[in-house]
This record gives sequence, structure tokens and C-alpha cells, in this order.
Amino acid sequence: MGLAWQWHWHSQYVINANDTSMVFDCDIYEHSYCQNVKFAFLYACHSGDVIGSMIEYPCGEVKAQGMPLAWLHTNQLSSDGYASPDNTGRAFIGFQGVGPYLSYDGLGAANMGYNFVRYFYYAAIYRGYYYSIKGALDYAAQLVWGTNFGSCVLYTGYTIGGYNGKLVVYGDGNMHISDYAGGGGGCPLLYVYNGDEYFYEGLLDIHNPYGIDVVRNHTLIATPEPIKNAYMLRLVEHPLT
Repeated sequence: MGLAWQWHWHSQYVINANDTSMVFDCDIYEHSYCQNVKFAFLYACHSGDVIGSMIEYPCGEVKAQGMPLAWLHTNQLSSDGYASPDNTGRAFIGFQGVGPYLSYDGLGAANMGYNFVRYFYYAAIYRGYYYSIKGALDYAAQLVWGTNFGSCVLYTGYTIGGYNGKLVVYGDGNMHISDYAGGGGGCPLLYVYNGDEYFYEGLLDIHNPYGIDVVRNHTLIATPEPIKNAYMLRLVEHPLT
């Protein structure tokens, strides 16, 4: 005689699609079988509550539970990919607990979520040759709060409406999701006319570690030769900056 059927719940994580329909983690897992997703950033409440695991329910169904596992098809990820990157080449960013609206004006900054995400993706994609995920998080936090990500309220935690939350990074914070170096507004190469030719002085690094323009004092190596009482300098933008 077989066992009687047991009443039970299936506990899964979910995000809402643009049409308000619910998209479950187990469905994402089943539809990403190619397993070539390396990075996911879900700006959604509870998307990073757990790294995830395969769950067998009393009915016999086995399903993936947890958004990081659903997207990346692994749960072998550092629990703090920002402070302790695991160099696996995969990373997930999401919220433990509640996440603020993109237009939220609390947590010490106006439109905090929108600006943080915008600055993060600028550094991670448009300047991805220079910025890892960790570096892009620091870049965004510096522009929003004036501090690195590890010291900002998203990382240390906050309370909104009586509910706690924080932004978590799982996996490899050292990975780069783009190798693009950007175009326009880069660091210039300086050439000085010495009477015979334009002598190459070097690259003028006019950006601080967060990509913000700064003033640099440069002492010339070459001795400039005036032509009609004018010194000839040439600035050429570096193709990778």
C-alpha cells in the first residue's frame, strides 16, 4: 500500500515581469540550460536572500531554489564576492531583504537606486577595461555617497519601513563584464617640440581611481624649443583611455 499524498507548499523566489506576471527561479533555471550566464544583477527585493540549492519536495519534484543558482547554474560562490572574490568568473548581485525603489530619496541620496545603478553600469561596461565588478561598485558608491561600496549603506545594511535590507555580491567581484575602455574624454599623450621633432613625454593620467577628472602637475623631460616666441605642445588622446 502506497503512502498517502501529503499537502505541501512549493517555496520559490520570484520576480515580476513587465506585464506583472511572476517569473519563478525554477523556471529561469529550466530556461537557462545553456549555462553561459556569467553575471546577473537583479534589482529586486529578496533576489539575493540565498545563493540557492536544488530542493526535493514531498511530491517528488526537484526544483532549483534561489535566484543566483537559477541564473548562474552553480551555488559554489563566495558569500561575499566583494570582500572575498572567489575568481570563479561568475557573479550575482541582488538584495537580501527589501530593496529601495530606484527613485527612493532616502539612505542619504536623492534617486539613490537609479544613480547607483547608472554609475555602476557606466564603470562596469563603458569603462570595463579598467573596472572590475568590485571596482564599479566602489565607483558608484563614491559618486553617490563619497565612500567605497564596503562602507556605504547598501553594503552595511539599512531599514526601510521597518524592514531590513542590504545589497549582496556573490561569487567573483574581481571579474570584468566588459573589456571596453570607452571613447572620448580619455587621458592624453603629451608631445613637446624640442627643435627637431615632437618628443614623446608620456601619458598624462588625468583621472583618479573613480574615473573623475583631476588636475596633474607634469614636469617636462624634454627641453622645449620656442618657435616665434611660442612653445609647441601636442596632446593626442590615448586610444584605450
